[in-house]
Amino acid sequence: MIYLFLIIMVLGISFLVVRVGGLALELTGMGAKQANFQSLSCFTGTGFTTRESEMVVNHPVRRRIAVVLMVAGNIVFVTMIGSFVNTLATSRDMQEHVSMSFISKEIRLHYSLVMVGELLLVMLSFWVLYVFFTRSPLWGYLQKRIKARMSEMNAFSQVNFEEFMIGTHGCGTIRMKVKADSPFCGRTLGEINMRAEYHAQVLAFERGHNIIYNPSATDKVECGDFLILFGKISDMASKLKIKD
Repeated sequence: MIYLFLIIMVLGISFLVVRVGGLALELTGMGAKQANFQSLSCFTGTGFTTRESEMVVNHPVRRRIAVVLMVAGNIVFVTMIGSFVNTLATSRDMQEHVSMSFISKEIRLHYSLVMVGELLLVMLSFWVLYVFFTRSPLWGYLQKRIKARMSEMNAFSQVNFEEFMIGTHGCGTIRMKVKADSPFCGRTLGEINMRAEYHAQVLAFERGHNIIYNPSATDKVECGDFLILFGKISDMASKLKIKD
């Protein structure tokens, strides 16, 4: 029975690690759905796609997160296998019938029924954990608190951007919001010198409902603008270290 509770506990830890990993990837600028998928992919070692995996391996912070998730996934896998084998070994050593006391009465159950009951308990625990980590208001609250704490860490003090397209050699287009504390606010593109300083080419501004295509060096960046940048994703990610 102790191994059964260990399996359930490991399931809970697995859900928690995957969800926290998704939050960590989200803080690096990935979309929520992409972050959760990549977190699950790293943890289980399956499900990678070429385009989205490049978003992870070309980003130094994401690579570290992926490594932690992969190591944790392997530890959980070994623990689950060990617990399952020990559960089977314990069941094999049991008598044909198991005696249980219920309201001053002794009940005899065949050991196969006990195994079925344990399997159903694991399945029920999996469903409860899934509902908690996907639909529970409590997890929604905890998620916000965890995300707020993580955002204060130096590892995530990078610009919040969205990747739209990744082409050959890791180059692609990103959409970056200019925050109020950004050094870009109130400066022209010529003053910022985006290409030389940040290895990025400004393709357009988004300012409210207006889009300014092919901006010139004299165009001024305002707080709240969205910049559409093109360049090598890994270079832009490392150069644009602007605190969220």
